[in-house]
Amino acid sequence: MLRPSGFVSSPSWPWPWPIPSTPWAYVDPLIGTINGGQVFAGATLPYGLAKAVADVDNGGNGENTSGFDSPTGPTLGNFPLFPQICPDDGDVNSCSFRIGDRKVGYVPESIVASPGSFAITPKSNVSAVMTVAGKTAVYRFTFPPSGRMMGNGTFLPSFGSGSFPMFFCVDWFGADMYETGVWVNNRAGSEPKQISVSRVFNNFYLEAGGFARFRIVKDQSVTARVGLSFKSSTQACFSAEKDASDPLGQFESLQ
Repeated sequence: MLRPSGFVSSPSWPWPWPIPSTPWAYVDPLIGTINGGQVFAGATLPYGLAKAVADVDNGGNGENTSGFDSPTGPTLGNFPLFPQICPDDGDVNSCSFRIGDRKVGYVPESIVASPGSFAITPKSNVSAVMTVAGKTAVYRFTFPPSGRMMGNGTFLPSFGSGSFPMFFCVDWFGADMYETGVWVNNRAGSEPKQISVSRVFNNFYLEAGGFARFRIVKDQSVTARVGLSFKSSTQACFSAEKDASDPLGQFESLQ
């Protein structure tokens, strides 16, 4: 009796894309979270009690964050945490405690979601990454290491008509910053941190901007990274972080 035999060969050429090491790489928790969707995008486990995510004050389409919640997600907001940088370190009452006072927008491009993990950066620049373990949620909040300055202006061209907006984002490296603020002409103050000035041809005498003060450093040098954009200050920061992620170490190589 003859017994059939044979073999099956597979193509020897490589796949045109890398094969993920885990099936979770195919899961996108953000699907169904906007335009009226009710999908939970945060970190959780099957049948887990802890559901870590950012609370928002409306439908989730570019709204404000009011805290980072653990028990039931954004619907009830049982025990939210809300990190913030208070205007006056010496006065706790300068912090914002009520939901309406502490809520702040977020950077849409900062959202990163995967099974068991969720990350977002509010416009306060205090980034949050969260994960869970059954009945427990774990959060990691990262405060900005330096006094980032963001702003924009509308300019008239030297030749031609119309105007154009320009946005910037400045980060400082290599020194300990201890005070920031704004100035108008010859007067400055550490509060407020924001300023808006209308300056036209017949108002040229009004000058304004921001300032930063540093402690003495060993090599007497401070490095500034300035990102630029025609779109937004957020885009300017993104471009700066992408183009020069390590300004201190990259300076010579960029020359």
